[in-house]
This record gives sequence, C-alpha cells and structure tokens, in this order.
Amino acid sequence: EEGTWTPTLSGATSGTRAMDSGVKAVYTKVGNLVTAHMVAGIGGLTGSASGGARLGGLPFNYNGSNNEIMGKVHVTEVNLPAGIIDCTLLSATSGTSNVCFFVNMFDDANHGELGLSAFDENSSLRIVVTYHAA
Repeated sequence: EEGTWTPTLSGATSGTRAMDSGVKAVYTKVGNLVTAHMVAGIGGLTGSASGGARLGGLPFNYNGSNNEIMGKVHVTEVNLPAGIIDCTLLSATSGTSNVCFFVNMFDDANHGELGLSAFDENSSLRIVVTYHAA
C-alpha cells in the first residue's frame, strides 16, 4: 500500500509549529512494515514552544510495547545544542501511538530531547522512519 500522510510538529507540553503548504509526506506499507518519508518547511508557532518536539500524524499507529519506531532526521536552520553528533527519531510512548520524538546524541553516554523551541519559521525538516504498525 502507498499513500500520503499529514505530519504535525508540536511541543510535549505546549505549542504547535505549522508545516508549509509544500509539505511532501508519503508512506509505503508492506504487511505491517511501514516506511514514511517527509520533507517540509516549518512555519509559524501557535501557542508557546514548550517541551520536547513531537512529530505526529504518522500514517499508522505503532505498538511501542512490542517494537520501536526508528528514523533518521535531517534539519536546516534549527538551533541544535552544542556538541550534538546525531539526531534520531524514536518512539514517543511505550503504548500505541502515531507520534515520535527527536533525540540528540552527544557521545556514547549522553543524549537529550530536541525541544520545539529549536525550530523557527526558517527551519526545514526531512525525515524517514520505519516501523511495524500495531
């Protein structure tokens, strides 16, 4: 199965960033294996940017109790923390969800979430995630 999906970018506590009108978000599903791609410019902020950034709207829910979502991120014009060596998407919950979060790796022992406040109107986001649908 192939199709499109509607991504969202919000803060774990509050705030939502708009996606530009040229967002491209597609997926392929073979059995229960889903691969979703997205390319988008980031727009204005509604509310206050608070908490870790959450990418939502994945085309199918995953069951975090049984498997994890994993993806790769490429960003431009994003205020990344000093010393970051990698930014990855991971499951946002141990339950069933269609939301994932951004984790920054600094070295082999230190990591942290990328906050919604790191994104602004000049940011762009490219992601690919692969996961098993619930």
